[in-house]
Formats: sequence, structure tokens, C-alpha cells
Amino acid sequence: MESEQPSYQCPCQMNKDIFESEDVYFFILENYPEIDFKEKWDDMPPAHLKCTYCILSTALTLLRKQNYNVMEISKLSEAVDIVSRRFVSYMEKERNSCKRL
Repeated sequence: MESEQPSYQCPCQMNKDIFESEDVYFFILENYPEIDFKEKWDDMPPAHLKCTYCILSTALTLLRKQNYNVMEISKLSEAVDIVSRRFVSYMEKERNSCKRL
């Protein structure tokens, strides 16, 4: 697997495991079976959004570099977008609730 890691990569074990995985998309399917069910991404607990975004973004970068098929890249890209929007929304709500205190 490539040793070149994206700059936003975090030191968690799961993110490291992606780079050692022989099949990045299968790795995501094993750890995030929600990938095939768009509506399930909306149910992800807020506490998991930041890590999930990081892991999915890393996987998406690797899929693009390794020339995976368009359908897999599209599913993962959509998941990254949903998780990103949910995380930003969650952070805005948190910030607003802190301002009221």
C-alpha cells in the first residue's frame, strides 16, 4: 500500500489500518456497512461524526488514487458529504448552545 498519507490523517488505529488494507472499499464496508444505505448516515450519533469524516475522507482519497470504480467512489463521496454536513450542523448547534449559557 502507498506510504503517502493525506495531511488531514489522524493517528487513530483505524485510519492507520486503512493504509495497510489490501482493499480500501472492503475495509469501509466491514467497518461502515451503512455505506450502502444513505439514510443510515443521517442516524449516526454526533459523537462519531468527526472520526467517521476523517476515516471516510482518507478512504476516498485512497480510492481515487487507486482508480476504484466510479460507483464505489460515488457512494463514498456521498457518505463523506452527508457526514460532513451533519458534523458542521452539529458543531453550529453546539456553538449556539454555548453562547446562550
